[in-house]
Amino acid sequence: MSAPTPTGSHPTAEQSRRGVPWLWILLGALLLALAVWAIAAAVNDDDDEATAPVAVSESADPVEEPDVDVSPTETAPEPSPSADTPSADAPSVDAPSVDGSAAAAGALLVGGTDVLSGEAFSADALSTDADLTAMAGQTVDAREVKVLEVVADEAFYVGPDAGRSVLVRLPEFAAGESPFKVEAGDTVNLSGTLRPVDQALLDEMGAYDPAKRLEPGQVYVQADKISGVR
Repeated sequence: MSAPTPTGSHPTAEQSRRGVPWLWILLGALLLALAVWAIAAAVNDDDDEATAPVAVSESADPVEEPDVDVSPTETAPEPSPSADTPSADAPSVDAPSVDGSAAAAGALLVGGTDVLSGEAFSADALSTDADLTAMAGQTVDAREVKVLEVVADEAFYVGPDAGRSVLVRLPEFAAGESPFKVEAGDTVNLSGTLRPVDQALLDEMGAYDPAKRLEPGQVYVQADKISGVR
């Protein structure tokens, strides 16, 4: 017969071991809390290092900027107008004539000399003064000269007045009469050659009364170009 199991208020060793697990649970919770705290502390340390200001060394040499010359630059003075330099408001220069001279309005140039402004004229035509006859063969350039009188189909006098006038003969045309019509009071431009009056011209012009004023030794203008000015 087996001995009866004693009963009483004192737990056995096995029962004591069964009541201890809650201590392990408490210890594990404590260790877990310590681990969480350690991780949080480590994270805070990293953030502090990232936000810490970077120290700048004052011993570093500053970068030297190149010197810039700010003095005003010298500008070339504007050229002052001179007599040789025409201004924008200056009147236009007359076109050069065939011999390089410039014929002013109302002038008749023979070799560059305005013969209408001189005194070497007779009452009806260029006189036989040596200065004018010596010009025979030279080029003539006239600009805006007035037609005083038409003495033939192809001949007329030009000049400022009857005391200063020159006989002009139009160029010959194969068809006969010149197509250019001239009337007293017209203004013309012309170019040609100064020629002496010879017998051939007198014979050709003899049928016209005004042509009777011509004499051998005088001069006239044989035109090669002529245009009207209105």
